[in-house]
Amino acid sequence: MAYGLISPNEKVYRIANYESVVDSDGNHIEYQGVKEEISGGQIITEIQDATFEVASPLHWVEVNASVTCLDYYYDPADNTVKTINHVTVPTDPPA
Repeated sequence: MAYGLISPNEKVYRIANYESVVDSDGNHIEYQGVKEEISGGQIITEIQDATFEVASPLHWVEVNASVTCLDYYYDPADNTVKTINHVTVPTDPPA
């Protein structure tokens, strides 16, 4: 078992879309992610094998050993850890 440190004051975001970044000639350079807040989500700031005392409002929740801070968040509405579902980066330049 592992434990995730929850920071309820920090917002959680997912990549909801990608926009094309272009140079001065209008040529596509890269895609830039467009963030969208996950309403009510609380960030997992770190994963540890054991808990230790933390200042309020930080708190610990049990998490699966496969949970990572970048890919999961805590949902206090149902007390579960959920996957952050990012959209896939486009592979082709825009038409």
